[in-house]
Amino acid sequence: MFQRIAKMSLFAASVFLFAGCIESTQIITLNPDGKGKVTYEVLVASAGALDPMGGAPPGGGGKEKTLDEIRKMEGVNLLTKTAGVTAWKDVSVRWSPDGRLHILGTAYFDRLEDLAAGGGMAAPGPGPGGGTMLAILKFQVERDMDSLKITAKKDDPAALPKQPAVDVAKMTDKELDENILKARIALQAMKPLLVMVYTDMKAKTVFRLPGEVQVSKGFKMEQDGLVHVVDGNEVLKGFKKFLALDDASMKKLMKSGNPNVMETFGLSEEIMEPSLTVHKVGKPLFDYDREVQVARDAYPQLRQLFNVPADMKLPGEK
Repeated sequence: MFQRIAKMSLFAASVFLFAGCIESTQIITLNPDGKGKVTYEVLVASAGALDPMGGAPPGGGGKEKTLDEIRKMEGVNLLTKTAGVTAWKDVSVRWSPDGRLHILGTAYFDRLEDLAAGGGMAAPGPGPGGGTMLAILKFQVERDMDSLKITAKKDDPAALPKQPAVDVAKMTDKELDENILKARIALQAMKPLLVMVYTDMKAKTVFRLPGEVQVSKGFKMEQDGLVHVVDGNEVLKGFKKFLALDDASMKKLMKSGNPNVMETFGLSEEIMEPSLTVHKVGKPLFDYDREVQVARDAYPQLRQLFNVPADMKLPGEK
């Protein structure tokens, strides 16, 4: 159990893509065929600023990049390395007074599930594969007749092996006490990572949908649409409260039908796995093909704005 809880803690952190110090709002407009667009507003620390030499070896005589060069480099990474995007429009990247990047832009996609959270980039920084985080959750869409089911999709970098659920009913009191202690040890070891991930993180996802919402989990209907919010500081409060539970309360939780509650350190499904179902799907909310073409027609200005190298392609360019 000790190793599994450690891996699950990493897994829970990966749901939010190691997103400490990020504030993001993504507004997703979805058409009945699954195509759509997402408008981003993001404040995030620049990984590229940690390496102003741009990956040049120390002592090699390289020139330190200016803040404007780093800003444009982050913009190029955003435009050329974000998975699942078919076109970009109205993109801006600037430095905010607090030292983070303020990113605005609209991305078009053929399939929401292909639009990777975090820009689809595995490594931070200005080099190959690097880039700037955009969003917190990645979603997938299942289409069935006249309905759409949208769920948060988690990627598990730890590749957790499948293990049978702990059979609490067969444990002696001594075995249960030992398992709880091992779980506490694992969670305490993971605490610094979780604090780093969740501190000051705020993420809002808004869905605008072509039909009536039948059921939802973790979303609230607001004026802008269906809204899901993750407040990292509130998550940390819940985590600390969970760790402070006495053994009797822990045992009660484990015997309540959720024996793996220790592995998710009290995070609710509403936070980790929001979902909604749309039925009576109607007409498209916007003309996807026309807007994508208009966005691509404006690529020359976008290239000039960020000094995109000629050998780097924007989505849809040949």
